[in-house]
Amino acid sequence: MDAHREQAAAAGIDLSCDLAGAPTSGDPVLLGQVAVNLVQNAVRHNGPAGGGRGLVRVSTAKVGGGAELRVENTGCAVDPAEVDDLFEPFHRGAAARLATGRPGSGLGLSIVQAVVESHGGTVRARARAGGGLCVTVRLPGPRAR
Repeated sequence: MDAHREQAAAAGIDLSCDLAGAPTSGDPVLLGQVAVNLVQNAVRHNGPAGGGRGLVRVSTAKVGGGAELRVENTGCAVDPAEVDDLFEPFHRGAAARLATGRPGSGLGLSIVQAVVESHGGTVRARARAGGGLCVTVRLPGPRAR
């Protein structure tokens, strides 16, 4: 998270975390990559909120016996009708997002979805009023051993 915090600060983005215990089961490397991809995207595809600094909020919580990871950011407006398409491989969004010259191949969210679903979870995104996205990952609670 420290590398993302430095990258966010350099880009004029405030990164806040509210990380509560939210246990789940699965491959820690793959699940870690889910978090990395979401935070990386939230920083990369960001912009000022209301003329101020950009914002990224990362939170975890226990929800309904499982775990939830939520990553929310400010940024350019996203057409709600296009949100589901962002999970398609190589889809990078509207021309306005592509014109920023920011790196990325359009695979981050498709990788997130594949990993989350392989762990029995779900991932949903919604466009935020005023720009940006809120992505919510839900995973089942830990399996009994």
